[in-house]
This record gives sequence, C-alpha cells and structure tokens, in this order.
Amino acid sequence: MDERRPFAADTLPPHEIAALKELERRNRDQGAAEQGQGQFYGKGAFQLRAENRAYLRYLSPLAGESVLDAGAGLGRLALLVAPRAKRLVCVDLSAQALQVVRATADARGVRNIDTVHGDLCNLPRSLGPFDSAYAVEVVGHIPSHRERLAAVQTVHELLRPGGRCLVSVNCWNPRSRRGGAEKEGFWGSGPRRLYHYDFSARELRNLLHQAGFRGIRLRGLMILPGRMSRSLPASLAVLETWCSMVPAFARFGSLVIGMGRRPH
Repeated sequence: MDERRPFAADTLPPHEIAALKELERRNRDQGAAEQGQGQFYGKGAFQLRAENRAYLRYLSPLAGESVLDAGAGLGRLALLVAPRAKRLVCVDLSAQALQVVRATADARGVRNIDTVHGDLCNLPRSLGPFDSAYAVEVVGHIPSHRERLAAVQTVHELLRPGGRCLVSVNCWNPRSRRGGAEKEGFWGSGPRRLYHYDFSARELRNLLHQAGFRGIRLRGLMILPGRMSRSLPASLAVLETWCSMVPAFARFGSLVIGMGRRPH
C-alpha cells in the first residue's frame, strides 16, 4: 500500500481489507497490554465524564434488558452499563482488551458481563436477541463501506424487533477540517497505525438506514470547543450533555451519535 497517495479503503481487494483488520487487531491487543485498566486512549477527565453521561442518557439501559456492546474495547462503557442491565455481552476484535474487561469486572464485582472474541461483521445470530446495542467509536475503524455496513447490519439482526441501537463515530465537519484531520486515512504510522473513517452526520444517518434501522435520530457530542473542554473540570460535564441534547448541533461536535430502532 502506498501511504503517500490519498487513501480509500473502498478501492482495496478483499485480502488487503483483511490485512487492515489484522493490523487493527494486533494494535488493539498491544494497546490493551500497554495501557491496562482504566486508560482510555488519552481522553481527559472532562471528556470522559461528558461522553459517558451522554451515552448513558441515550442508551437508558433497563434492569431486565439484554444489551450488546459491539466493540467493547477496554470496557469503558461496559462497566457503567452492566450494573443497569440484566445481561451485557461484550464483543471485540481484541482478545487482550476483553481480558482487561473481564479482570476489571471481576475486581468490581460485576457478574453479568459475558465476553465474545469476534469480528462485528460476522457474529453468530445465536448471540441474540438483544433489547439494545451500542457501538461507540468502533464503526469508523472498520475499513470500507461494505464492511462497515455488514457490521451495522449484524447488530440490526441481533436485536429484537423494536430493539434500540446507538452508534457513535468521529464527525467530519468544518471543525475537523480546520484541525487538519483526514476524512479517511490512518492515525499514526508504520506497524502501529490505525485506520479511521470520519462520518458526516448525513453519512451516519444513511448507513443506519441502509442497515435497516428506522426512527433515526442524530446528536452531536463534544460540541464545546476543544480548548475550552480541555480546561474545564469534570464536574461541569453536564454542560456538554445539555449541548448534546440540541438536535441542531448534531453536525458540529467532535463525535456524531446516531440512534435508531429495528422495526417491529
């Protein structure tokens, strides 16, 4: 692959897509081993608190529900959602990350988490059905539209009729362009690079609709300017929650959240 050319995963043959997925798995395994429990890829205290508040508000897990964490990573949300639900199944491409999830859950006495090592694009339907599911900052790291659609369709098929889904991705908007970000490409370089694709709000809506979801709503997250959010204390994260609740801000955050339901 020539990294000097503009990158487009949609142009790659299947074996190169598979190679990118394997690169992702290796790097996530290595990152989990290096970072250990409680470290979430450089997010500050305000950002973590603000994002967690918003996600929990929109997910609204109920005590009797079965929930799918599609791309659990180190368990950032899993450890908050599980105590509110009946059962939580964490799926991830990284076996090392799932070991961190299990160890942290055991240490905190959380007993209703199951972990499944696998690719979101190809999960057994016997895992479901689930009442709700979420994929937080996961889908944008899946190379090619075809594979991203397959992952979201898999989540759709694992839900009960009427089941709820939340997907969050990095937002491609004037703010990200001013920051010099690429819409599609890699974070880092060499063997430790990670593929990413940033979505406009419209692209995320279209992906969810194409996967079969209806009643789609969009919200923005981390809308406050980055310089401000880096200086605010975590105790003021409610400010970001309020901003996120305004539908008109969906296109302006660092992240965009899409929510929909599987039709009855």
